Amino acid sequence: MVKLCQNSPDATRVNQGVLIGSGQPHVLLRAEMASIRDHFSELEPCVIGDAAHSYRSAYLPMQRIAEGGKLHRTGDVVVAKQQNSEIYFRINHFFLLNVNETPQPVIIGDTYQLVWNTAGGIMHHPLSDTPYVKPFESGTCLGLKDLQREIMLFPDVNGSFAVVDPYRKTVPLPPVIVPVHPQIRDMILVKGNNDEIWHAEVRRVLFAENVVKGYFYIKHRNWNENKLWIRESHSSRMENINFTSILYIATGEWQGSVWKEK
Repeated sequence: MVKLCQNSPDATRVNQGVLIGSGQPHVLLRAEMASIRDHFSELEPCVIGDAAHSYRSAYLPMQRIAEGGKLHRTGDVVVAKQQNSEIYFRINHFFLLNVNETPQPVIIGDTYQLVWNTAGGIMHHPLSDTPYVKPFESGTCLGLKDLQREIMLFPDVNGSFAVVDPYRKTVPLPPVIVPVHPQIRDMILVKGNNDEIWHAEVRRVLFAENVVKGYFYIKHRNWNENKLWIRESHSSRMENINFTSILYIATGEWQGSVWKEK
């Protein structure tokens, strides 16, 4: 549909959304009419017919274009735009009605508001940055173009919901630490005394004991110029280093028997 409507006179209207299916006759209730009038409050003149048609879904071709567009249904929860602000919105009805004798699709639904903590900040789920929301107003009217993306609400305590927003542009993630076992000839950084960081060459890996054996290295006397590390001792006795003391694997390369830091 996106491709077919690119150069047609109705491209803008269609690309903002199309109601799907066979509409059922519906007489607008007083509350619905008041909400619709509020939505079109900036339109002068504004003559709205009492009769409308109700639909169960709407197709928005400009959303998730790579997947062929997005079909929204009654009962879906979405992030929507209202007066240049994002709101959380449950779709209850899709209506097609006449405004100034022109067909206009609208949505009636319920809004949710953010939950605030005692410190005055937005309350988030303890294991993520997911905000909490709670029911706010019923019978809000929006246009199809106001729909942004689908979300999910996960019920929580005290009538609140955790927002699951998988299609937002950025998803903050906590730091991920991937455990890596040292290998022979790796140069590792080890937590030493007084929080010092020591360098050690791995010569043996004993997985059953969670220990590596190896030799400690110290800076070359001209380290500031050459970035080289040399063996601390020429003794053949290897030191035991517990896995829990290993901070990470150093970046660099061997140059013969010395290590050059990168």
